Amino acid sequence: MWKKGIQVLIVFLILSSALFPLMLWAYREGNIATWIISIIFFLLTIYFMLKSKGDNTRAIYSGLFGGYFAWTFTGEVMVHLGFLPIDEWISIPALVIFTIFTIFIIVGNLAPSGIQFFLGHFNILWLFHIVLMTEYHLWGKSSPSTFWTFGVFFLLFAFSIYRLIKSRTEKEGISFGITTLYTFWTMIELIKGWVG
Repeated sequence: MWKKGIQVLIVFLILSSALFPLMLWAYREGNIATWIISIIFFLLTIYFMLKSKGDNTRAIYSGLFGGYFAWTFTGEVMVHLGFLPIDEWISIPALVIFTIFTIFIIVGNLAPSGIQFFLGHFNILWLFHIVLMTEYHLWGKSSPSTFWTFGVFFLLFAFSIYRLIKSRTEKEGISFGITTLYTFWTMIELIKGWVG
């Protein structure tokens, strides 16, 4: 089932590579363009969230897309517009509560797989983002702590690749495909902080 994980990794790498330049363009164009893109991301979040009610592959992918667009709406665009400070260290208590809730739902299998992937995808993006933003704001992009953080993410990356290769189910393959992508992405962000 590792092929599903690789497929998801590639899909979201391509999606991110397309959407982040689009968001930067909207930010440069001003508030009207930013509001238009925020409404689009919000509608995509709702659409995919409603489609994620189920345990089949389609619901899982809908959950992944829903979680992704929920993050782009709240963690990127709404932060840029100044409405949600979820990229600041003061949001860590909310992140902890959301993470506990997400773990409770997933471990307890209390929601369909699509909803679990919706929550999990949003959670991993928020978690990895807040780690970087908190570290950058408190200590700087090239502080010695970033090297330790890089080491932790490298270990998570290696573990994710190992688990991706050994995955036996579609859900496991997809989960570790996403984790592999975002641990790698976070390491790249750390390297960019050191050199730029």
